[in-house]
Amino acid sequence: MSVSKNRTAVIETGKGTIKFELYEDLAPVTTANFIELAGRNFYDGLNFHRVEPGFVIQGGCPLGNGMGGSDKKIQLEVSPNLKHGDAGAVAMARSSDPNSASSQFYITLGPA
Repeated sequence: MSVSKNRTAVIETGKGTIKFELYEDLAPVTTANFIELAGRNFYDGLNFHRVEPGFVIQGGCPLGNGMGGSDKKIQLEVSPNLKHGDAGAVAMARSSDPNSASSQFYITLGPA
């Protein structure tokens, strides 16, 4: 049995509970931002504003329409050990600017 040193995010929704591991060693800036926002209840009461069955769900927008974010932008982090091609991958949503992520995140539901 292996024990992970990473923390787990838990999101309670009206459709059930979502849990995912935060790879703090591979994406320290991204995970620290997510943990900080969750710690100050930023995500409480927000909905998944984008739902594309079999592809992706996206949340973390305080406006509820995909146009809002937190007051801080973070740099793009890329790790060859983190893949986004299968269901269950979690990453920060961003605009065409690679350093535009703030609070919105997505979870893949199927192959990208």
